[in-house]
Amino acid sequence: MNKTYPAVLFVATHGRTIAIGVASMVAVAATALLALGSGTALVVTGYLAAIAIWAVLRLAAEIVEVVAETLLPR
Repeated sequence: MNKTYPAVLFVATHGRTIAIGVASMVAVAATALLALGSGTALVVTGYLAAIAIWAVLRLAAEIVEVVAETLLPR
């Protein structure tokens, strides 16, 4: 009996794109705050958060890719 892991396969396939998408949404939200008149410190914090979110999600996606390549049957 072969088990399938659709969530692992989905993240292994689309994880890097999801990381870029989520980080981009955070950066757009920070830019919107700038347009609404928020302080620059909040906007810079938003951009730094976007970078950190991208890095963490990218790392998680790469870990899932390694697990999928080494542990899942072909």
